[in-house]
Amino acid sequence: MSAATATLPGSTSPGRQTLAALLGIVILFWTLLPIYNMVIVSLQSNDAIFSSNIWPKQPTLSTYHTVVTENYWYLEDFWIQMLNSLLVGVGTALIVVGIASLASFAITRLRIRFGWLLSNAALLTYVIPASFLAIPFYKIMDGYHLL
Repeated sequence: MSAATATLPGSTSPGRQTLAALLGIVILFWTLLPIYNMVIVSLQSNDAIFSSNIWPKQPTLSTYHTVVTENYWYLEDFWIQMLNSLLVGVGTALIVVGIASLASFAITRLRIRFGWLLSNAALLTYVIPASFLAIPFYKIMDGYHLL
């Protein structure tokens, strides 16, 4: 085999590299489009939210001022609610990491039969799309007469 025809183990053809670059661009666009949309909606006035402009004609920071200064009745306790959400999120994360670490250690140390299946069962829950949870949530809300 000559040096000109030899390929390195990690190299790919230019066609594959182009396809990978295009896939990367599509994924980047798919990821950044919702963030762009949120920024655009936040910079528009209330009457221009449903316009089809790519960029607002008259961008305004009044919505940010309203949130920061709590100048709207719905946002009276915004910073307290934000702190509560942060505390609940951090506390939940710490509890989950602690329990998962202890459970993983116990499963590994005790050498439970089919322990790998038990430890991967939590990952299987991510296979279920969130839209399937609408049915049980609807049933719960019906049970509490919240429909």
